[in-house]
Amino acid sequence: MSTPLLTCEQLLARLDDSPGLVRRPLPPDEIESLEQGVGLPAPRSVRAWLSKVGLFQDVSCVDACDFEVYEQPVELAESRRYILELLGQSGAPLFPFGHDGAGDEIAVRGGSADGDEDQLVFVDHETLTTRVIGSFRQWLADVVQEAVERTKSGDTNTEKFWCVQFTFQTVDEKQIVEVLRRVSEVTVPDSKWMDGPVSATGVRQAKLGFVYLGQARLLSRSTHEGWPEPLFALDYEEPVSTPADDSVIRRLDKLFRSRDELNYKLVDYGPLEWPLAENDDDTSSATAGANRTRPWWKFWSPVRL
Repeated sequence: MSTPLLTCEQLLARLDDSPGLVRRPLPPDEIESLEQGVGLPAPRSVRAWLSKVGLFQDVSCVDACDFEVYEQPVELAESRRYILELLGQSGAPLFPFGHDGAGDEIAVRGGSADGDEDQLVFVDHETLTTRVIGSFRQWLADVVQEAVERTKSGDTNTEKFWCVQFTFQTVDEKQIVEVLRRVSEVTVPDSKWMDGPVSATGVRQAKLGFVYLGQARLLSRSTHEGWPEPLFALDYEEPVSTPADDSVIRRLDKLFRSRDELNYKLVDYGPLEWPLAENDDDTSSATAGANRTRPWWKFWSPVRL
């Protein structure tokens, strides 16, 4: 007699005995609000994921997952619109779930009848076609197994931080600094920009150092003669244990979003381990250490004194 397959709910229950993982489960009313924003009820497997793991999490990891899971409600809504734009009504049953970083979407198609498994579907943005890449339950089993093993072998004393990058395209840094000062004082020891390298395509880099909430920070600026305005970027991190009401990232994100002239976008790297690497005193070695955990670390260079 064959052993019955574990349900998604049973697989997710294994996480309860694995401390150290970052999870922020969503209550039923928030899941319903998310579904309304997407415009489609979530398949049962996705609802199980949201109610046990949530959006802000580090359960899914690149070691066990070939794609990135969406971590913001707005990303799910935008992905849904994109899928419909690509596929028309044939994409209507697909609930957005993640992406591969190359323009392709990962969605979930709910089972059509009792006993049918929810399927992970790859949406190819170039060929405008779809293909099933496996069952959601099997993907979840692999992800949970990797997460459980990670907590057994990892250092439970390593603190985890929420890491983001605030990005802008605007005339100059003055309006960015103005918003920062609505939360705390900005101290710029030397108001001069430090010129950096010029790329082969003519992009000029520069950095402006300042102190914010007791931390040394760098505001990066990229310019090109073909761009209408410079691009700016500011890296920021805070402990994942920070209460939502005390989160500087949440406060700044809300303020930046209210300023249309900044052409603002948040790049969310999610929860990551901190310190990045032991016995590393320079940014390059720290970034290299982090790169072993998350491949997109090459886009993020923390500055700490």
